[in-house]
Amino acid sequence: MSPRRTPVVLVLLAASLVASAVAGLALGAVRMAPGQVIDVLPAGPGAGAGAGGGAAGAIVWDVRMPRLLLGAVVGAGLAVAGTVLQA
Repeated sequence: MSPRRTPVVLVLLAASLVASAVAGLALGAVRMAPGQVIDVLPAGPGAGAGAGGGAAGAIVWDVRMPRLLLGAVVGAGLAVAGTVLQA
């Protein structure tokens, strides 16, 4: 890959990662719009209804965010295991 093309590929991969993370937080038994998920994220974990979190905040921070983070950790572990096996 040419040095000029590398930053473009990295930006596209980062945008894809963010989009899939927002989609993973928005999809579930209770459907939420991606904009609603993005609005809840700055409130932080443990934000009650008074802080603007409400039910959507509880769903995102207490149910879906741990699932997303666990998936990221498991994926990273599998990547490391694959790298070690090929070394």
